[in-house]
Amino acid sequence: MKYMIHACPNRMWYVGDYLIPSMLAQGINKGNIIVWNDTEGAGNLASCLASFSSCKEEGETWHLQDDVVICHDFAERTASAPEGIVCGFCVERYEDTVITGETYTKYMWQSSFQCIKIPNYLAVEFTEWIEREKHRLQDHISTGKRDDLLFRIFILEEHFSMSVYNMAPHLVDHIDWLIGGSVINDGRGFLPRGMFWEDEEIIEDLKQKLAGH
Repeated sequence: MKYMIHACPNRMWYVGDYLIPSMLAQGINKGNIIVWNDTEGAGNLASCLASFSSCKEEGETWHLQDDVVICHDFAERTASAPEGIVCGFCVERYEDTVITGETYTKYMWQSSFQCIKIPNYLAVEFTEWIEREKHRLQDHISTGKRDDLLFRIFILEEHFSMSVYNMAPHLVDHIDWLIGGSVINDGRGFLPRGMFWEDEEIIEDLKQKLAGH
């Protein structure tokens, strides 16, 4: 099982000093952790598509953003998760439904890109679909973001009959508010915390560690 952390240069301090060490402490092999750092400044969507295109080998990859904290049993639960798409996070404010467990694609959490497992063949297929449909999708593409929304559109259009798994409790929580705020949504005005996050003591521990950073 591979874990890809989608990062930007000004968050690498957190990825290197906190996120990766927390994964290693749970027994995840360092060789299975890939850091996709957007050193060229391509931006959210372009960097996502490039990283997905790199998923050439067979198997599945857990995709994490650089502004998450993992739950206490992250390694165990990611290793034993069902095959296929598994959403490990959602924000209630962004969801039309909050169905958990195995469900239909139309109920796949659309705010799940903080932590989502995607079969590699689907990641590559998604990039090919974007290229093929780019004129029709230009309103979304021109924003330079919306990778999560576009992926959901792709799944609904191309793999509607596929089942997905919405995991609760969550595998991660979103902590950009602790490490400098949102990189791409400056005017958000609320904290997009995970709806089914249960390890609040981990957040408190991180606050203490960051206070000395």
